[in-house]
Amino acid sequence: MFYLANDVVQNCKKKNAKIYLLAFKNVLKDAVVLVRDASVKNKIERIFHIWEERNTYFIDFVNELRELLSKFLLECLACRLWMESKIVLVRPDCTSSLSYHVKV
Repeated sequence: MFYLANDVVQNCKKKNAKIYLLAFKNVLKDAVVLVRDASVKNKIERIFHIWEERNTYFIDFVNELRELLSKFLLECLACRLWMESKIVLVRPDCTSSLSYHVKV
């Protein structure tokens, strides 16, 4: 998905289609938060570096994308670790049959 985005962005820059570069900014933010696989992070970071080198987008915007990528990948990792941990539901002695505690 990001390789396609890179192609679109690079062609917009080459053809001086600034309106599309601006419109694409919000789409890029939305796309970054959908990344859930840490194995592609370096590839996406490389694209961000290219945009920075070629002045495709301002450094502030590229850094914002980097922060979003790191933040959501970290949250995803935390969720995955939580899901993979052994979770045992323990029913304490109480009057309610619906009351459970999570014991890790």
